Amino acid sequence: ADVFILNTKAEVGNRIFTIHAYDMELARIRETKKAINSYPLMDYSKDILISANMAYLNGLKVGDSLKINSSNGLKELKIVGTREHFFSENGTIMMDYRLFETLFGIDSYRAVRVNMKDKSNSVKTFAKLQEAISFDPNLKLINSQELKNIYIGGVRKVFKVLESLKYTAAIIAFVSLFSSILYNLGDKLRFFGVIRSIGAGELQLQKIIFAENFFLTFFGTIMGVLSSFLLNPIIIHVINKSAFGWTLSVEIPYLLVVSCVLLVPVVTILAILYPFFMLKNLSLREILSYE
Repeated sequence: ADVFILNTKAEVGNRIFTIHAYDMELARIRETKKAINSYPLMDYSKDILISANMAYLNGLKVGDSLKINSSNGLKELKIVGTREHFFSENGTIMMDYRLFETLFGIDSYRAVRVNMKDKSNSVKTFAKLQEAISFDPNLKLINSQELKNIYIGGVRKVFKVLESLKYTAAIIAFVSLFSSILYNLGDKLRFFGVIRSIGAGELQLQKIIFAENFFLTFFGTIMGVLSSFLLNPIIIHVINKSAFGWTLSVEIPYLLVVSCVLLVPVVTILAILYPFFMLKNLSLREILSYE
C-alpha cells in the first residue's frame, strides 16, 4: 500500500506552498522495475524535492534549503532535485511520508494506493476490499482506469471551456471584420452611385465591391493568423512561464485556420449584399445631390 498525503497550506517564510508526501522508496522501486531512474540520491529523513514551477518562480536550485514552519518549529530541509509535478500554481514540495509525519504528524490520509501482486485474482481482491470499507460511506474504492477517467474528465472540462473561448474569439473577429467592411462601404455608397450613374452595370459594381472586400477580408484574416503565430511563443514561453512557472506544448488548430481562410469569400459576399441593395434603391437625384 502507498499512502498519499496532501497539505495545501505549508508555510515557507511568507509564502504558502503545497506539500505532497508519499512513500518515496516505494516510488523509486516502482520506477526501477520500469527501467526508470528519475529520483536522485537522497536522505528521506531530511531531503526534499520541489516542482519545476516552484524552482523557476522562486529562483530555487538544487542544493538550496527551505525553512518550513512545522509543528515542531522551523525545520531546514535541503532541496536535492526538481520534478515536473504541478499540484499548485505556487509550487509543490515533495517529501517522504515519514518525514512529513515527523514534521506535522498524520491524522488522516487523502488516499491509499493498493498494488496487487497477483493480477489473476484482482477481481476477487477488489471485491474483498470493497466489502472491507463498506462500513464507511466516505471511503471509495476505485481502480486505476476509473481514477484515470476522473482525472481526464476534469482536464477535458477545463479545456472544453478554453475550446469554446477559441471559437468565440474567432466569431468575434469575423463580426468585427464584417462590421468594419460595412462601415467602409457605407462611406463609399455615393462613390459607387456615381460610377453607376455614368454607366457602370450591376455586374461591374458587384465585381468592384467584391474585389475590394475580398482583399480587405483576406488580408485581415492572414494578418490575424500570422500575428497569432508570432504572439503564441510570447504568451506560452514568456507570459505563462513567468506567471505559473511551466509551459504548454503548442498545438496548431489547423482546422480552425483553414476554416477561417475558406470563410473569406463567404464573408465578402455577405458584406456586398447591403451596399448593393442600398445602391439599387438610391435614386440618381440622391446620388448626385451631394456631388
